[in-house]
Amino acid sequence: MKITGFTLVIIVALTLFSCGTEEGTYTSYDPAATEDVLLVASDTVAVFERPDSESKKWDVLSPNESVLIVGKTPTGWLGFDPGDPALGNLSALSIRWIPPGENYVLQGDSSSLSEIWYPQIHFVYAVTLMETSLHELPKENSDEILKLSVGTVAVIVQLDRNWFEIDLSEGYSDSEDIGWVKAGDCELFGDMSLVPTEDMLSNGEPELPSE
Repeated sequence: MKITGFTLVIIVALTLFSCGTEEGTYTSYDPAATEDVLLVASDTVAVFERPDSESKKWDVLSPNESVLIVGKTPTGWLGFDPGDPALGNLSALSIRWIPPGENYVLQGDSSSLSEIWYPQIHFVYAVTLMETSLHELPKENSDEILKLSVGTVAVIVQLDRNWFEIDLSEGYSDSEDIGWVKAGDCELFGDMSLVPTEDMLSNGEPELPSE
């Protein structure tokens, strides 16, 4: 994997806000408030899609390859944005993760790194590709709960034909609402086979794991 330049474009959201989780409160990446921290690989370093060793491996850093770190998790995973157009760079889900204790050195003030929001291993996420409505029911004429801005990230709870029920409290959002959004207005991150359908839930099929 080759990453050109030390300045990587971070388009995590249109506005900056804090997100609460069970572990604590994390913020979006703010380049103006973060000192440059460069990670330089001293040997081959594994890169994961999510900050969990059970997550899918995304790539590796070769010896002497470097990336600009944009944040961390409470357990010490380090995140960077690879600037890959294929990822869309629409949300925090474009960040890739390096586990602690790997073969690297950090250049810069690592204490300036903030704890940022990160995706959980077993969740499937939707990120909005446009401004769209969150509805009470999976119907076009259903009451609107609120407007979702571009880059809103939420956990997909269930699928009903061309609609996703999403939980904003488990995503990258300042809202805790649950509602329905048109599937065509979203990009997916994760294995859709893990998402139950309305029929599965009505027949007593198990729901997604809590973490």
